[in-house]
Amino acid sequence: MDSLKKKGAYASAMIKKRRYWPKHVGGDSIKGYMENKEIGTCDRLPGILDGQPFDIYALKEPDYTLMMMSTYGSLIVKDGQRDSVRVSKEDRTMKRFKYTEVVANHFKYRGAVDDHNGKRHDCGSKNGLSLESTWTTNRWENKVFSFILAITEVNAYLAQQYFTEREYKQVEFRKKLAHQLVFNTYDDAEDFRRSSRRIDRLSRARARHELITAPPHSCFVRGNWEKSTNCHTNSTTARIPIVKKGYALCAHATNLPGYVLNVSRITVWT
Repeated sequence: MDSLKKKGAYASAMIKKRRYWPKHVGGDSIKGYMENKEIGTCDRLPGILDGQPFDIYALKEPDYTLMMMSTYGSLIVKDGQRDSVRVSKEDRTMKRFKYTEVVANHFKYRGAVDDHNGKRHDCGSKNGLSLESTWTTNRWENKVFSFILAITEVNAYLAQQYFTEREYKQVEFRKKLAHQLVFNTYDDAEDFRRSSRRIDRLSRARARHELITAPPHSCFVRGNWEKSTNCHTNSTTARIPIVKKGYALCAHATNLPGYVLNVSRITVWT
């Protein structure tokens, strides 16, 4: 949410306790503060995280306290807000109150989120066709990608249903989408460019080694040969040391432990 706010997008999210409360949220303290409040009471706890202000909203329900973190809103009740009704579990009396701004938006739009999640999880088929669960992978990049892909799929399907007259089930839509993803022609496009990371991997995989002569009393540092005063030479034979990554390779060092090759040429990347 903090990152979204920096981009100009304001949002809210429910706060729930799993094994622990989310970081920076004193859930037990908030519950204790709201315990004796009347049903329908809403309060706000301001805070700052990474230099960005936010608020925690708490609404007293009959048997629990609803908590939300938000980067927008206030305790103002919007014009036209309808009454909400709760029944006390102690004396069975009916309580009427109005939602404040953030809480009202939560109850108003949560149905759309639940509907979206339902389509994403089982593709509207009730057969458990969740892309995240059917794609077996241990790579976190693939897990995140499958989640984003599933959300994009549902958004595209809903947009098609809304803006076009085509009517077919989401399962059929997914089949067409999967076929286009598998048999795509992106690699054939003239303006197609691989990511810098992929280019780097391919370059290393296809790189060829070239043997070059090492100058006397020199070390190979950042792609160049540099004179070294730390070389201990008592032989005209160059040897390659086993050294940790980041250390310079000395071409004329002998009588030191860890040397495994006795040659006058060494291999470097070109």
